[in-house]
Amino acid sequence: MKKFLFLTLAGLLVLGASSCEKQVAKSKKGIIMKSGQIDQTVYADEEKGSSTVLFTTAGAWTSSISEEAGDWVSISPSSGDGAGDYTIAITLEPNFTGIDRSATILITSDDGSIPITVTQKAVIETGEKPVNPYTYGTLINGITWANTNVDTPRTFAVNPEDFGMFYQWGKKVGWSATGSILSTDGNTTWDESIVSGNAWESANDPCPAGWQVPNVDDFRALADGDKVVSTGTMQSGVSGMLFVDKATKNSIFLPAVGSRDYPYGSFKNQGTFGYYWSSTVYNGTNGYYLSFFDSEINPSRSINYNRGNGLSVRCVYK
Repeated sequence: MKKFLFLTLAGLLVLGASSCEKQVAKSKKGIIMKSGQIDQTVYADEEKGSSTVLFTTAGAWTSSISEEAGDWVSISPSSGDGAGDYTIAITLEPNFTGIDRSATILITSDDGSIPITVTQKAVIETGEKPVNPYTYGTLINGITWANTNVDTPRTFAVNPEDFGMFYQWGKKVGWSATGSILSTDGNTTWDESIVSGNAWESANDPCPAGWQVPNVDDFRALADGDKVVSTGTMQSGVSGMLFVDKATKNSIFLPAVGSRDYPYGSFKNQGTFGYYWSSTVYNGTNGYYLSFFDSEINPSRSINYNRGNGLSVRCVYK
């Protein structure tokens, strides 16, 4: 009897040990989240997830992205051949759809999975919807230029020939490019104050969301005679300058809007000269700007126009 009990107890121990081994083996499988966010929310102009995701796995793993996401979200790496720690980065395309969108990324191993949900808002941090550069811009010599001038703050004019509005350097207040002096703030007297500092602050950028006032190097690239042909011309009855990329034949037209002079806001050279602000400062009172007349062009003028003058703005997308 004792022998039978001993054998029975031994058998139970063996079965117990075998069961424990199976449990240990099972616990070694699967996938464990170590850091990062499984629910991520970002703005429309962000091109990365809000965090990377670090996980460990006991074996190979794969990933999938929900079909409704299309191709606006991707991860790297997207799979792994063996056990170990992995960090994946989430890459996004800017959201120009006008609505929020979401995608689910599923990281899967032999015995487990991690779902990661990414929601990309329709707006940027300021609450504005970004303007699609593929619809409203043209690539010239490696830089995407807006097809039209800035009209009221944060909006584009409808047509390439439209004057838009004038802006003083460093400010987001538009001034009428035709007729009597009138600002978007309702002022009828020219603003004689001058913005100091060395940067056109983003909060005062009149360009639509995702766009910005070009710097002087952007204008130099636009006027690079080796890669761009610039020609004085008339378009829909409006004088201006046509820029054509030699390689792609892409083109943009800048109307010769002239300017409003400091300190009184009177018109100067309207219909004959074009003056366009850059965001680059020259000194404490002047900024660099693009000027053209007929077929003559200077991408980096700095004299005669201090920051209190009203010039046109043609944005770039970066």
